[in-house]
Amino acid sequence: MRDVKPATYKLTVHINDQVYEVKASNNETLLVSMERAGLSVPSSCRAGGCGFCHSKLVSGKFSIAGADKRRLADAKFGYIHPCVTYLDSDMEIIVLQAK
Repeated sequence: MRDVKPATYKLTVHINDQVYEVKASNNETLLVSMERAGLSVPSSCRAGGCGFCHSKLVSGKFSIAGADKRRLADAKFGYIHPCVTYLDSDMEIIVLQAK
């Protein structure tokens, strides 16, 4: 959880051939928001190190927990790790390894 003024955004999630719209809080990670909505999404370490939850960013602004250079490099190429990514706007992502 991070210390920001609470806000809720729309998170659009593409999983295989399905599209889901999730209400997501800016003080919890995308992974937690998707799990709260009942979506079955990949996760393992929950700390951004393993890359298992690696997803493609379609649009939106975000903040990354910590300063791990691997996550920053992924962001440069349009990928995020939902387990350590927080919404700063409405967002759309493609989950690459759906369960």
